[in-house]
Amino acid sequence: ITACFYWLVKNLSETEEEIEIFLERYGYSDHEAEQTVQKYILSAYFINSIFTTIGFGDVSAENEYEMLFTIMGMYIGTLVFGTLLSEVQSIVSDIRDDSRAVGRVVQSVQDYLREQKVPGKLEKKILTWVLFDVAEKRQQRREMNVLSTMPENLGNQVILHTRGQHIGSMDFVWGLTTIAGSEVESLVTELAKRMISVNFPQDHLITDKKSAMGLYIIQNGMVFLDDGSKSPHARKDAVLLKGESFGAYALVGHVHDNDVGVRAWIASSCVSCLVLRKVDFDTVMDMHSPRVRKEITNIILGDVDKDQELRDAEIDGSFQDTVIARWSKLVFRALKAERRNEVRSGTAKFLSAISTSFINADKNA
Repeated sequence: ITACFYWLVKNLSETEEEIEIFLERYGYSDHEAEQTVQKYILSAYFINSIFTTIGFGDVSAENEYEMLFTIMGMYIGTLVFGTLLSEVQSIVSDIRDDSRAVGRVVQSVQDYLREQKVPGKLEKKILTWVLFDVAEKRQQRREMNVLSTMPENLGNQVILHTRGQHIGSMDFVWGLTTIAGSEVESLVTELAKRMISVNFPQDHLITDKKSAMGLYIIQNGMVFLDDGSKSPHARKDAVLLKGESFGAYALVGHVHDNDVGVRAWIASSCVSCLVLRKVDFDTVMDMHSPRVRKEITNIILGDVDKDQELRDAEIDGSFQDTVIARWSKLVFRALKAERRNEVRSGTAKFLSAISTSFINADKNA
């Protein structure tokens, strides 16, 4: 824009002949169609040499009007360029401070491990965990600091938009029918506010079936499902990824030896989870009518029963039953995900038809 203003000043303060001579001096054609581009290139080149305080001198002001404009451009350019340099320096300084802080922690851990002659493979594993944990905790502190600057109602809206999305996608929330939408939103917000962030290193036992303290939602990393089975049907390749969850049954106190076919959840990589503890879940449920707790309990137990039914078919059935059970689980899981959409897609209808055929096959058997 400044380059355009410069050429406007030049056009008003010089004759057409002087402008032609100016262009010819730099070897540009006098073809009218080409001059528009040439004028802009020369003007932009001159203005940028002023703004960056370089000033090569090959293009310069040629009359008092251009000189006055150039003087103003020098001051404006100095302010703009100085501000940009200051901002870049501030960003680089913040990055360096963060890098130094992380570097000091990592170096301290590394020095100690080497003093103790810890094996290289274990050292690498520990340093990977330290970097992951430091980054996750920094993000968690940042979230807390940001929320602390807001009024409660605005903070609740942010929580609903971030953590609330994870809770809102759970079966026991979007499947509720006994309460209105506004009450569901309030329920989700209260549950999300009480969730805590927990990090786990690679190969760490996150929880087993009996000690699960509540619902776990994976934020980063992968979780391995260990069914403790030595049979050919053991799910050694079963993993949960970012956004998936486990342990919802613990919210309703439904834990016994034959549940769900999973014995433990183990961190396949460094993992960060949002955890909704049963005690916090109970606190929120006390704020709502008993029918809400009853419906949520029924939804969770219904999912547990379905998972157990399919798992039994996998372990005890014939090869054909095992294949059907595994396909059934995939279909029901995809169908539940599709049902979260307000408008049922063709995929949802297709999956619904398949699931119905599975149910009918089970009844006929």
